This record gives sequence, C-alpha cells and structure tokens, in this order.
Amino acid sequence: MRHFFLLFFFFLSFWAQGQELLWSIPQKSSLIRLDHLQQLYIVSADGKKIDKYDGEGQKLYSFSQNNQGAIQELDVSNPFQPLIFFSDFQEVLLLDRRLGQMQSLDLNDWDLLQVDALSGSSDQKIWLFDAIDFQLKKMAPDGQVLIETAELWSILRDDFLPTRLWESQDKLALWEEGNALYLFDLFGNFLRKIPLPDARSLQLTGPYLSWLDHQQYWQRIHLQSFQQRKIDLKKSGIPTEGLKALRYQAYRLYLAYENEIRVYRWEE
Repeated sequence: MRHFFLLFFFFLSFWAQGQELLWSIPQKSSLIRLDHLQQLYIVSADGKKIDKYDGEGQKLYSFSQNNQGAIQELDVSNPFQPLIFFSDFQEVLLLDRRLGQMQSLDLNDWDLLQVDALSGSSDQKIWLFDAIDFQLKKMAPDGQVLIETAELWSILRDDFLPTRLWESQDKLALWEEGNALYLFDLFGNFLRKIPLPDARSLQLTGPYLSWLDHQQYWQRIHLQSFQQRKIDLKKSGIPTEGLKALRYQAYRLYLAYENEIRVYRWEE
C-alpha cells in the first residue's frame, strides 16, 4: 500500500507541473523546425527528405530529393513558402505549403561563390552570409543585393564558420556553435555578441534565447531582463538520453532523440 501511495504522489507531482507526452514519431532526424501554425517539419537523418506534420502529429505532406545533396537549412518562418538551402551545391529551393517545388535558385548565378548560411526574411527576401566577402547580405529572389553589411572581420573570428542564420522578429541572428551568437538589426547593423560556448539546438524567439547545454540541461535567458533559468528535464520525467535537439513553442516541447521525435505539453 505504501508503494502505491508513493507512486500515486509521483504521478500527481508530474501532472501538476503540466508535463504530458502528447505524441511521438519513430523517426531519425537531422533537423526539426516549427512554423507559427504549430506545424512540425522533420528533415531525415540523411538530409534528403522532409515530412510535415500538423499540431496533432498527423503527417500532411512530404518532400524528397536525391540530386542536391543533404539539406543544410530549412526555413519555415513563412509556412506558405518554406525555403531549403543546399550548401554543397549552393542551391536554394522555394516550396509551397504542400512541400511542392515552386522555384530553384542557383547562387552561383548571383556571383556568390561561397555561401555558408542562408535563411528567408519576413518580407519574402533572402538573408545569407557570404564567406568570400565576409558580409551579411539581403537578396531579392532575382539576385539583386538589397542590404549588405560592412566586412565583419572586426566582429567575427577569422575562421568563423556559421552554424545557422535566421530572422527573429526585429533581429537577425548569426550563430556559430561552440562560440557565440551575433545579433544584428534588420538593416544589418551589429547589435551585440552573446558568448555561448556550451550551446546546442539554439532557439531565439522574441526576447527569449534558449538552448541545450552539453549536460542536457535546458537553459533559457530573457535578453532584456537577463533573467536566466537552468531546467533539469529529468526532474520533470522527461528523458534526456540520446536527446539531440529541443524546440519550445506555445506550451509545447518538441524533442528530437536518436530514433524518435517526442512532443510534450509543458506548462510551468
């Protein structure tokens, strides 16, 4: 009887914190992305396929290819026009909401020889990091340069190799894993550097910056108040073994493990 009550209070504590496994998908992945409609996109482990799911875990559409190499980045900030970047071939694909191909852009046609990171913008343009000129550039789909920064040698390391570039509300984020996050405004003006030597699966949403550290703690910081939290997921009954990536949105945690994706309800 004593063991029964201990077990009862354990589950009562778990549910009181608001953590509940909503659904899971047995799938290996290289990237997971979320759009603002709570639709989940999973890039396969080999980087050649994308599956799109609705907020209840039902598969909606798929995209696959075998000619452009692995997908380096998938930008779904506009769910009606997802953007795929293939760094090996310096090629960009624009998709429709059903993941059908609409347009292909060859960056070599824009006289860009080495683009190391790329993303979409809120006004349907393209941000990229030009590793030859060492500049951030905003491009129109016809290849016209709309905005370009000064050379960033004084801000970035000489051997800088970006992990990801993305636009978040009124900021442009440029991240090098194992080093730092660099923030710019939407005119390309440098704002600040945030050292993050221990960060994986970085996410910037509004004023909140969050990441997984190497001990599998979920860290969150408010960039205006500088209040920081270090969350032990295991204490909430969420396993961390094999955890590769984490995304948080609208009271849900999206977790990518070695062999599956799990979605939890998270209310603090």
